Amino acid sequence: MDFEGVPELKWAAGCLFAVLLMAVVCTGLYIVLRSATGCRQES
Repeated sequence: MDFEGVPELKWAAGCLFAVLLMAVVCTGLYIVLRSATGCRQES
């Protein structure tokens, strides 16, 4: 496979940045979709 075009591999903290970005996006989607579907627990 050709990994020449992957900029994260050339950065010092590229892998960490990519993993943190994925975590932020997944957490954001979880919060938005959970609130949109009405899955809130009634107290």
